[in-house]
Amino acid sequence: MFRDAFQNVVDIHTSGHADRKTIKQVIETVNPKEAIIGIHKDKGQTLESLELSDEIKNKITNIKI
Repeated sequence: MFRDAFQNVVDIHTSGHADRKTIKQVIETVNPKEAIIGIHKDKGQTLESLELSDEIKNKITNIKI
């Protein structure tokens, strides 16, 4: 499984459908060391389109689960 490639996986769930501002705040608060794996998204929306630092954007992993 893809998740097994990472030593410390923490699942974070936002209740219901979080808006883009909330998703941005969660990502910046957590500040992941290795990767960000988005599971669900609205059609046409990407995590890369959030106003995040390049350092954080480089951690976004685009895989289909």
